[in-house]
Amino acid sequence: MASAIDFQGLLQAEKKRAREAKKNKQQSGANYSGTPEDPKKAGSSNVISSRISANGRTSISSKSSASNPIASSDPPDDTWQRIISSPPSFDPSKHIIMTTQSVYYVPEYLPDEYSSKLKNWLLSLPERFDDGSTEDQISESAPCWTKLRHSQRRVALFDGRKLSLPAPLAAISRSLVGSGAFPSTEPPNHVLVNDYNAGEGIMPHTDGPSYLDRTATISIGGDVILKFRKRLSAHEIGQSSTSAEKREEEGLDLLLSGGGSLVVFAGAIYSHYLHSIDEVNSEVTTSVCGNAEAGIPVKRAHRISLTFRHKFKESTTY
Repeated sequence: MASAIDFQGLLQAEKKRAREAKKNKQQSGANYSGTPEDPKKAGSSNVISSRISANGRTSISSKSSASNPIASSDPPDDTWQRIISSPPSFDPSKHIIMTTQSVYYVPEYLPDEYSSKLKNWLLSLPERFDDGSTEDQISESAPCWTKLRHSQRRVALFDGRKLSLPAPLAAISRSLVGSGAFPSTEPPNHVLVNDYNAGEGIMPHTDGPSYLDRTATISIGGDVILKFRKRLSAHEIGQSSTSAEKREEEGLDLLLSGGGSLVVFAGAIYSHYLHSIDEVNSEVTTSVCGNAEAGIPVKRAHRISLTFRHKFKESTTY
């Protein structure tokens, strides 16, 4: 007859193994030298778990509550300050596109070296998938790309009201103030970065009342046409195509260079116009283009845009 199982003995053996494992773990921790991955040494209470997704981008599967979440991905401050030691030129009288609507365009705002380093730094950030987190929750986590559920685009959000802007973005924010694009009393404190593949765009929209009525966008990568069209008034909704044709004629297009160009728009065009980018692989400038003649073909390519704004209010939706 088979002997009965000694449950008591098995329990004691299991407890012994657990005590030995705990002891070994404590000894290992005591001898730990404190590499950057150590959450205490890195100023984080949660180690970010990374993996490589199918498209080759790094993605993160958990959030970090780091007290300084940009420490591991943020280049030294002096590197960026050395590149952008003096604010790039922004002369309202020279770069004005549309006087009545306060639209300005600078073809080469960022130096090539800065644009290249900035692009490499942004592309090195890990990627996470949109899990329905609010904008505040995302802005309080470690810098990363978020793959949008409703779009092919991915975005990276930096809210300077929650955490200090990373050095490369803080340097640009200061340069925008120094060059006069933003007032010193209301500097850019919020940066939304969009990563567009060739052919991707964004639907017509406004940035809304949560921000100062001023937006500055820097483009790195491929060229693109940015379109401004007047918002419909209540009595215009549902009217014939004649109204749409009129809006096209009264609209404004800008050909944005991917070589570190800057576009600033404020006032009425911020509040009363929608801005958008078509989802096409190629496009052609028209007669409403404010900074290029009609008929110029634009072949779309990968592009990163950085939109700098001054945010007033809390946001609860992403």
